[in-house]
Amino acid sequence: MTLDDVDPRIFGFFVHWLYTQELCPKGEAFILMDLTRFYRLADRFMVHPLQNDLRLRITCFVPSQDPGNTLKDFQLLAYGIDGDNWLKEQSVKLVREAIMGESESPDNLIDDMTPEMVADYAKAISGDLIRSMKLLKPW
Repeated sequence: MTLDDVDPRIFGFFVHWLYTQELCPKGEAFILMDLTRFYRLADRFMVHPLQNDLRLRITCFVPSQDPGNTLKDFQLLAYGIDGDNWLKEQSVKLVREAIMGESESPDNLIDDMTPEMVADYAKAISGDLIRSMKLLKPW
């Protein structure tokens, strides 16, 4: 069986997990794109315990932990997958956190968004606005 579309390093993480039930071999560290590719592989093979572990790691990820264009790459990967709404939700969450925390320039992240990303991001921001307006009490 040949898996031409799978990074050998990520497949190595998968084999390591199969034998040890540990996400990361000693001395290795994950960046967001590793976690995402690993998650996609676990999803592809329907390994739910591994998916759950990876979801937790991705959910707890702090955008400032990764250098370069990682967040932008994550957006493109999440929105390039048909039907994986969870990764899309995480992409919107991470972008909002990065912009609100000022770790990223909004222009850098928003300029490269696809129309679907813009719609999801706008929906999330409008939901925040409506929730905050409900907290305001009339005078």
